[in-house]
Amino acid sequence: MTSDADWQGFNDIKKQFNSVDSVGNGLFIFNIKGNDCRLIVRIIFRTRTVFIRFVGTHQQYDLLDISKL
Repeated sequence: MTSDADWQGFNDIKKQFNSVDSVGNGLFIFNIKGNDCRLIVRIIFRTRTVFIRFVGTHQQYDLLDISKL
């Protein structure tokens, strides 16, 4: 899905994935499987690069220090 994406910013992602939230510093959180799991990515829009920083359950996500991602 991301290989064909031409996102210019958060609004473009939100149009494609309603479950995404921006938490600053280029990090975006996606709710997966009805909010059972979380995916956190860092996106660099100018180079169209997506780095996966975390994939896990909501319970694991609650224990994360997002500032260290």
